[in-house]
Amino acid sequence: MVALAWWQQDPEWWRLVPAVAGTVASACFVTHVRRPRPIAGLVAAALSVACLLGASETATLESIKRDWASWSAEEREDRARRVAESVRTVAWSLRSAAEIAATDSALVARTLAGEPVGIAPPLSTDIESAMLVFRRGVLVARAGQMHAPVGPGGAPGVAIADGPFHTSLVARARTADGAVEFVTAALITSAPPADRFTRTLLETLPGDIDVAHTRLESPDSSGVVQGETAVLVRDGTTVLARVHATTYTEGETRLALQQRARARSSVALFVALLGFLVVAWRRPARTVERIVSAVAVLLTVATAPLSALSNVSPLFDPRSFFAPMGGPLTSTVVALMATASLALAVLLFALRATLQRPSRPVAIALVLLSAAGGPFLLRDLARGITLPPTGAGFTLWVAWQLALALAGVIILLVAGSAGQTALGNRRGLSPAIAVLTALFSALLAPVLWDAPGAWPAWYPVPWVAAIACLALTRRGLAQVVAAAVVAGAGASTLTWGATVRARLSLAEHDIQRIGESDLDAQRLLERFAISLRDEVRPVQSSEALL
Repeated sequence: MVALAWWQQDPEWWRLVPAVAGTVASACFVTHVRRPRPIAGLVAAALSVACLLGASETATLESIKRDWASWSAEEREDRARRVAESVRTVAWSLRSAAEIAATDSALVARTLAGEPVGIAPPLSTDIESAMLVFRRGVLVARAGQMHAPVGPGGAPGVAIADGPFHTSLVARARTADGAVEFVTAALITSAPPADRFTRTLLETLPGDIDVAHTRLESPDSSGVVQGETAVLVRDGTTVLARVHATTYTEGETRLALQQRARARSSVALFVALLGFLVVAWRRPARTVERIVSAVAVLLTVATAPLSALSNVSPLFDPRSFFAPMGGPLTSTVVALMATASLALAVLLFALRATLQRPSRPVAIALVLLSAAGGPFLLRDLARGITLPPTGAGFTLWVAWQLALALAGVIILLVAGSAGQTALGNRRGLSPAIAVLTALFSALLAPVLWDAPGAWPAWYPVPWVAAIACLALTRRGLAQVVAAAVVAGAGASTLTWGATVRARLSLAEHDIQRIGESDLDAQRLLERFAISLRDEVRPVQSSEALL
């Protein structure tokens, strides 16, 4: 597992060899696991899948390094043919839907009689499509979303409709007397910025095909520049369109393939990690064995390039959370959650084990250290929260709070365990005191908040008191529940404070830049001017310029 995480940093053959060797060894040891053997087999299978995916992705990356020109030409050809085949399939579906409607005598009769016509878009909701019904040149019914200017009287069959921002396929069919005309249309591509608000055919195709490197043009277009592949889209003997696939740069191709390799292998690696913990922590495993297995998992988490998966989810993005105190274990909110979860599990097993308890003076020192330092440790972790420019969604907000809450529970349980030794035979406090103190402190947070983003210097005192009260309660289920409530209240408070502080910082930054020139906008305008200068097809209209 550690070797696979190491391979993810830079997919190379020599990095994959230790992972393959470890996978073979783990498969050989499956028969020596008494229980749970199916889980052990699942771990070996997951590691095997990860190694196979790694070998496939590494071979692809090596082929790019060996002969980029040939690989790029094959990729363009394959991409253009896949798009052409999909366009051909959509064209057949549109033509069939229009012809079936035109030969439906009941539908035609209702249309001629002026009755309501029950029609639906010809394609699934993944692609924006529409059906229009004309009666003697007048639109009488419409279903779906249209992006092309379509009127009555066009030639029957399928044709491409190319607009300033949208490219669509349009199919027409008429009744025998020509009184009723059915038109079906589907959106194939959309140019920026319109692509943000549409559902096109290109978006449904695998491989992240974008309009910047794959475009659909009319069959009358001609000319193929160097580094471009054109494929004709035929409908029988008729040419519907031409698919032009332009090349990506070698750097962005390698980066995209490396990200794909990490994303694919991470799923199998995650399954292997969970299965490994189940096998390693089975009864009657000793506490030392469980700790060693947890350290191995933490080493895997620390080695894996989790931040490279930021394009998969914002939970892996260091721009939304980064706390330098723990290195790679706290570099992302996912890493912090994994670290805190494993540490909490190990702590719970250690508390149940018959280990030698510390002396009473040491226990009192641990209680004082946890109570006095816990709030400030969690505060430093919360400072790693960064509000993304687009705002924090529900998932990210919950992840922040969960990560801080898990870290808080660890501090509270350590304090509670030490408090048992410090109490001795004494009764201890009620867990409700700690819970009420924490909730009261959390309710005070918005009241005591002082712009530009700080609480009074004495505000950590009630949280110190809440931790101390929890440490002086008797061990049991009530103490665990109280620790969860106190940690949750603290995590919510710290998350709220961090996000409000981030919003204030963004607002101050915007105010300071009101009277200044935007250097980023200036660079973008310069790049835009250079792109216009180097444009192969000169811009002829304001719509094309936009």
